[in-house]
Amino acid sequence: MDWNYDKAKIAAILSTTQGQRTFASYTDRDVWGTLRTRPAAIEIVARAEQALMSATPQVLATDYLAYVRAGQREPYEDPINARRDRLMIMTLAECLEGQGRFTDAVLNEVWAICEESTWVVPAHGSSYPDHLPDLSVPYIDLWSAITSFALAEVDHLLTDTLHPAVRRRIRYEISKRSTDAFLIHNDYAWLGYGKKQINNWMPVCVGGTAGAALYLETDVDRLAAVLAKAIDGLQRYFATFGDDGVCVEGVGYWEKGLFFYAAFGQLLFDRTEGQIDLFDNDHIRQVVAFPTEVELSPGHFVAFSDTGINRHPQFALLHFFAQRFDVPTLAALDHAGSKQHKLTYRGPSEKVRDLFWYPAEFQPVTVVPKASMYLPDTQWMIARAKPDNPDGLVLAAKGGFNNEPHNHNDVGSVMVHWCEESLLAELGAMRYTRDSFRPEYRYTFLANRSGGHSVPIVNGYEQGTGDIFAARKVQHTAKPELDMLELDLTDAYPKESGLARLHRQIMLHRKPLHGYVELIDTVNFGTEAGQFETVLISFAPAIEQEPGCICLTGARGKLFIYYDSDQLQQRIECVPDVDLRHGPHNVTRIVLATHHKIHKAHIVIRIEPNL
Repeated sequence: MDWNYDKAKIAAILSTTQGQRTFASYTDRDVWGTLRTRPAAIEIVARAEQALMSATPQVLATDYLAYVRAGQREPYEDPINARRDRLMIMTLAECLEGQGRFTDAVLNEVWAICEESTWVVPAHGSSYPDHLPDLSVPYIDLWSAITSFALAEVDHLLTDTLHPAVRRRIRYEISKRSTDAFLIHNDYAWLGYGKKQINNWMPVCVGGTAGAALYLETDVDRLAAVLAKAIDGLQRYFATFGDDGVCVEGVGYWEKGLFFYAAFGQLLFDRTEGQIDLFDNDHIRQVVAFPTEVELSPGHFVAFSDTGINRHPQFALLHFFAQRFDVPTLAALDHAGSKQHKLTYRGPSEKVRDLFWYPAEFQPVTVVPKASMYLPDTQWMIARAKPDNPDGLVLAAKGGFNNEPHNHNDVGSVMVHWCEESLLAELGAMRYTRDSFRPEYRYTFLANRSGGHSVPIVNGYEQGTGDIFAARKVQHTAKPELDMLELDLTDAYPKESGLARLHRQIMLHRKPLHGYVELIDTVNFGTEAGQFETVLISFAPAIEQEPGCICLTGARGKLFIYYDSDQLQQRIECVPDVDLRHGPHNVTRIVLATHHKIHKAHIVIRIEPNL
């Protein structure tokens, strides 16, 4: 892809176009009157009324310091997130009603946010030498970009209803904290210059920063410089995706990044009267379609890496992309329809799009997914026994390497989904703390290390961390009767394990009855014999039915795990209250270990679903 838009070209376009408004503002009473009866609008007003009953949350210096002192993000992030949520909820409620009862409350929220010493959260404030905000050290992080964009949208939505001094303050703060910093700095790691890794920070930070500038910046040359840098950043972000369009960070981070790309792209298209169109691109169309490839059952998605468990992309975003890129299967992921459409509980600007991007009328449609899906750039396989049955058996498996964005050490991991539940599961992200992304600590946490995934442990060694710890000789086979992913996992483990060869076959058989999953590990050690263990991870309780059979019991279905008890001994571990991002959960680890050290083995595990 090649978006050839330098500063001069953009400035020329800006100088010859007037642009059009993307969203209605406060004075467009007919538009807001039309929106008022929508379920999301009714929810907005109800939540705004609740917000009126309390003051804006207080933010203390000690809350900021809680991160470095105790590793806690919540003491600071929770109140500032609540402020931004309250701000947008009450702004939209005032626009919907037009009666003035939320105006002063909005004023107070804007005032409080502008008075914050920084819009950068402490987890991202490593450039502050004494761990409290230093105003001489400008930085843009996710929260800073989101805040700039939200304030700019509030200014646009309320226009002169907002106090004039506060409107000037918004412009001053965004110019200083956001636009100036963006133009001056090329050393921010998320910009990806040099050998820095590019991830979802790029679209969020450039989309939020440049989106705010599109609303507020009046200097054409300055705006053109911002837009040129933002477009270049987005181009480099999308270049990180393979032809299969997979976001290795999962649907949650896909949504986070793609939302800001979409929001910025729409504003840019409208401001330039369509002369700059970031949506006319086949490669991005494939990236946009990613969630359609990885839905396991309605509302449940492949959850490799730091993907949140049961995280569903924003419906409004799916509908926007479905229309803009002509991908109707994206809209089909909205299984509820317009009558049950709920307001998103994510960022502030997403709520604006809940009103404007979501269609007035939408009836859910059923799309039968593909029986076999292989995504070669990321080495993901998704196979279904009965594609037309949402309760049917689904297998997801991956190869890859152990230095992916939001990496887990999970080469060769599997998910087994049955009756709309992942009974062999991925744990998703741990609760983010000070140590979540520190290399020396990250892989001490169960959710991130290979011991928390359905992969082998070799002679007591888990998988290593880094590019070199990867799957090799990956092959996918698709036949009417089965799908198979074959991987050489030898290089995923450190040399100290004594491993000579580990070949894994991951298969979904479509017959008989409901189908079944088969894991076959062929292992060879070097000169000395070694211990071999296969680990299976679940949130469901497990019991030994009889020697050679373990049962996992879910909400509606069961998985029976069969193995050769003469070859393997079982150990069922319950790890209580694992601190995950979606809350503490008990985790079941099924460990199937050889009875003694071996030189070589051929280990077959059969996983059968039942009701």
